[in-house]
Amino acid sequence: MADINENLTKPQENKLPLSAKVEALLFVSPSSTSQKQLADTLGVSTQKIREALDELEQSLASRGIRLQENKGRYQLTTAPELSEEVEFCLLYTSDAADEEDSV
Repeated sequence: MADINENLTKPQENKLPLSAKVEALLFVSPSSTSQKQLADTLGVSTQKIREALDELEQSLASRGIRLQENKGRYQLTTAPELSEEVEFCLLYTSDAADEEDSV
């Protein structure tokens, strides 16, 4: 059976900063991600990833999305101080979807 990685091609270089690349990977990741996974994916050292995570965390500090670390794994989450708004939105959109289904 062929290794799935055999069919992957390395992405072309782009000019976005490493922190933006890390942000994109965390955004699409279905679960939390380790520094090593990010480093391997982006072809850089874990030290560079640590620096990028620090930069990302600082840039998100006053935004609605935050970088969360738990046991050496990272993910993007909503800002805890927006929990009431997020909960309302989720309940509202769920109720609206239920109403559409009943029409």
